[in-house]
Amino acid sequence: MKEKILQLHLTKKWYDMIESGKKKDEYRVFNEYYIKRLTTDIKYRYDAELHTLKVYQCEFKKFNKVKFHYGYTKKNMSFEIEKIHIAFGKIKWGA
Repeated sequence: MKEKILQLHLTKKWYDMIESGKKKDEYRVFNEYYIKRLTTDIKYRYDAELHTLKVYQCEFKKFNKVKFHYGYTKKNMSFEIEKIHIAFGKIKWGA
């Protein structure tokens, strides 16, 4: 299978925490941009009153690795992707 790499740019704080092993997860806002970038098939409804998405079905694109970039420099690191999922994260970890 051809290697598919998800490219993500991080600020210094999050890059350093992942590099040190302290932070194990990366969070992204579940908005239209990331829905299109990470999924192939998704069915959801947006509740404008509660500002939430109700996801009924979701299929993520198949990525083998994630490459984290230190901002927009040449410094980066790669990891095997264990899973991509929709969840609430910890605010102190950037969610």
